[in-house]
Amino acid sequence: MTSIPVAKVRSESVIVDFLSPPPSPSPPPPPGAWHIEAGYTPTSVKIWKLYESTADKHDTALTETWKGETDAMLIFTGLFSAVVSAFIIETYKTLQPDSSDATVVLLTQLVQQSSGTPQTTPVPVPTQKFKASATAIRINILMFLSLFLSLTCALMSTLIQQWAREYLQYSQLSAPPHKRGRVRAYLFEGLTKFQMRRMVEGIPVLLHISVFLFFFALSEFLHSVNGTVGLAARYCFIVLLAAYLALSILPLVVSSSPYQT
Repeated sequence: MTSIPVAKVRSESVIVDFLSPPPSPSPPPPPGAWHIEAGYTPTSVKIWKLYESTADKHDTALTETWKGETDAMLIFTGLFSAVVSAFIIETYKTLQPDSSDATVVLLTQLVQQSSGTPQTTPVPVPTQKFKASATAIRINILMFLSLFLSLTCALMSTLIQQWAREYLQYSQLSAPPHKRGRVRAYLFEGLTKFQMRRMVEGIPVLLHISVFLFFFALSEFLHSVNGTVGLAARYCFIVLLAAYLALSILPLVVSSSPYQT
């Protein structure tokens, strides 16, 4: 019996393997078979899907609420900032020297010289160093604080809308229910840990402070122009502040009060 060399047998087996057709691919697993491979039973899959649908409804409603509140604040802060800026243009002038007095003196001298009227005593041009009054400084500080807080509210509203969109995008990924549920739980834990809801609720507080600072500054400005008008504006401000405080304290006394500020 003749023996076949081992090298020849190996080379022939390699050729046969190379020329043989590739094995047919295994059929794809049926829908829903991933949970069987991952160790999930049909009952657990139903629970994860129920959690997914409930969480999606909750997150969508939450982000829509935040979007509605911030949209309203953006509109209000835009209009309010324009009003405050218009008044700052007027109140800012009180921090600068008024050149109208010197202009009147110079025009008087010019008219006297052109008419040939002899000047017995020259009218001195005021050269005293200007110093803004305490009332003017106080009014402008309140006005600028009001504008700063209003613009801060607008910026925070824009950021909250961006954060809400990103949260909704990452919490509703296209993934198996158990993975998606874990991602959503992780992100929602971050919202709770970093007090996202309190931040949203704190923006109206800053906006209210900005409005009341403006009202107080406006009453001070009107009082510096005319005492009677300023007194009426101050009374209106006191009545508004008292009503606001009463509505804010009422829910603490009567739990069914709808006036939640």
